Amino acid sequence: MSLSAATLLSGLLLAVSGGLLLWNNPAFAAALRAFPRSKTAALVLFGAGAAWFLWLFWHAAEADRFSFHNLLFVILAATAVLSFRLVPDFLAVRGAAVLVLLAAAHLLD
Repeated sequence: MSLSAATLLSGLLLAVSGGLLLWNNPAFAAALRAFPRSKTAALVLFGAGAAWFLWLFWHAAEADRFSFHNLLFVILAATAVLSFRLVPDFLAVRGAAVLVLLAAAHLLD
């Protein structure tokens, strides 16, 4: 995807989300208020972000690997799984942030 297409797509997504906020639908407002603490959104967004990050970490170039690469992978995977149990507040927001950052890194490559 070119940088101009990525810019246009993100601008379109922001315009649509702004239009939904201006529409002032009570059901949409309630869903938006419940989003940060939603367990379903946390599972989908944080799970996808953690899986993508772990996939990138596991498939790192040979030059980026080190002697305890496997151990660090297990520690990172355990941290992602334990996040659901130990720090569930705003996990959906954190997952959305991880996905946005990983997508931005992919687009800038």
